[in-house]
Amino acid sequence: MPQFILKKDHIRLISVLSAAITSLPFIGGAVGGIYVWFSPNVMLASAIALRSVVLFNLLGIAVMLLCLYRKRWLCSTLCPTGWCCHHVSERAYRTRSIRTSANIGKWIAVFTITTAIFGYPLLLWIDPLVFFTGFFTIFRFEDLSLPVIVSLSFFPFLLLTQRVFPHSWCGRICPLGGLQDMLWTLRSAFYRNFGKKITESSRQNGFTRRELLVSVSGLLAGGFLNTVKSKQQNQTIRPPAALDTPQFETICLRCGNCVRACPTHIIKRNTAPADWYAWMTPCIDFTDGYCLSDCTVCGTVCPSGAISPFTISAKKILPIGKACIEIENCLLQIPEECNRCKSVCVYDAIKITAVTGTKVLPQLDETRCVGCGACAQICPEKIIQIKLK
Repeated sequence: MPQFILKKDHIRLISVLSAAITSLPFIGGAVGGIYVWFSPNVMLASAIALRSVVLFNLLGIAVMLLCLYRKRWLCSTLCPTGWCCHHVSERAYRTRSIRTSANIGKWIAVFTITTAIFGYPLLLWIDPLVFFTGFFTIFRFEDLSLPVIVSLSFFPFLLLTQRVFPHSWCGRICPLGGLQDMLWTLRSAFYRNFGKKITESSRQNGFTRRELLVSVSGLLAGGFLNTVKSKQQNQTIRPPAALDTPQFETICLRCGNCVRACPTHIIKRNTAPADWYAWMTPCIDFTDGYCLSDCTVCGTVCPSGAISPFTISAKKILPIGKACIEIENCLLQIPEECNRCKSVCVYDAIKITAVTGTKVLPQLDETRCVGCGACAQICPEKIIQIKLK
């Protein structure tokens, strides 16, 4: 009987299939979109921007350490986008190449990390694992307008470019690959210079002049955004524990993990044309459901920290909005007996109190209301709306 030997190509194929399965829209919980957590690029930039790490960041840290041990370990073992780009490039129509020897991916990685120092990691969304995972949310078939389809099609577009410029993404443009190259360079420089004087060849393994200019540009851009965008106000209802609007819109990867994981499907993608900077970021839509009081999954699956992890008890003090009741149209004005909004509120934020004589009306305690939307869903007259707090 022939013996099966697990080869490197088999491991990569298993990784691609695992990434595809866990990226499907019906795979919820912490497993959905888990491959984004393997990116050291996302882990490092978000950790610097937020000055904190969470448990799942250990995946990115582990990969980063493996990349110090073996050059581009993630590319050669786990990356599903790299595997797809390689096989498309091998079957390319032409053999053109990008006319530059520069590693643009390094510049993108350096720029992202330096802007993260001020809390605004620009270009963080340019990550092959984000492209791959985010693409699969297109199969939710919700609000698939042409702009949304185009926004979710970075991955197939990337594969098409490899038909014309084979191996250009992995070799020249990918910031995740560029970051791994820098890690390997630092590791090589450390071993070369440990206990020795710095030689001219070791200096060449450090930052080049171009990378230094990119770093300075990143610092200037991050400082500018920190000054300008911090003055903006939130205009969209976000999931619980979401960062303030300016930082949220920059750190959010648009990966779709929270959209995929939400059990009541109230987390949608922001497709308001006027809000272009927040395009495709998650927002709350209470049309078909409400935020469950015992659900914390959106904070668990967010790989960038745009939505911070939170507990069920903390959810009571993390309002996403507040209920607004049109008292004049309430059934109790007729009067007709109704107390559905009060009975469904698990936060005890709505009371039915006497107003004049025998008339009673719902009264909202804004200090208790978190804007979960349960009352708006159950109200038979639809006179309750959830608005920004």
